[in-house]
Amino acid sequence: MLPGLLILLGVALAGLLLPVLIAVRAERQAPGSPVRLQADWGFFAGAAGVQVCLHGDRGWYLYPAVLGRRLPFPRVRLGAQKAAGPEEAPVARAAPVPREEAPGRAGAAGLLKRAAALEKLAAQFAPPAVRLLAGLGKSIRLRHLRLDGRFGLADPASTGQVFGYLQGVRALLPERLGLELRPNFVSQGVDGRFYLAVHFYLGYALLLGGLFAARLGWRLLVVERFFGKNAAPARR
Repeated sequence: MLPGLLILLGVALAGLLLPVLIAVRAERQAPGSPVRLQADWGFFAGAAGVQVCLHGDRGWYLYPAVLGRRLPFPRVRLGAQKAAGPEEAPVARAAPVPREEAPGRAGAAGLLKRAAALEKLAAQFAPPAVRLLAGLGKSIRLRHLRLDGRFGLADPASTGQVFGYLQGVRALLPERLGLELRPNFVSQGVDGRFYLAVHFYLGYALLLGGLFAARLGWRLLVVERFFGKNAAPARR
């Protein structure tokens, strides 16, 4: 039993320490043709995970994937279209809700008290939330971004002008960013292949989430103890 627990612990630690590979692929063979989409989510740097594919009019399908290769089974269909059936009976309209009267002094005082409580909660929530968002940006690393295809605008002169701009941008891009766009002076539209791959460090993101919850809980606890005991009693 102990070896099995150690193996499970090692797998869990590897899943937290190794990055998650998130990849998106899109392909269009010709302008106006349907777009083929594929999304990958692979644990252990892409060693094992799932793959979601769009098969034309048949809809979305979910497959298991190993080392970036899609397994033919088991296959799960996602978002199946609803079969056409008999028309549904009209739904009876609900009776109009009577308008509520404007709150009196007691109601206005309650609203002001709630607004003050929400403002105090937002003041305590904002600093940890900013730290969380700043840290989550570091948990995502761009691995590859490639765009290979052709494009054509309505005016061939505009197509050539945009192509010249893209050539200038291409010279400034790093190696992990590939831009291979060629002009199409005959037809209008875009076709080609698009690939985006990022690494998401799940363990680091969970650590940041735990720190965020701890900081927020500590702030709320301090505010409740300090302001709750020292707050002046409300006048009746």
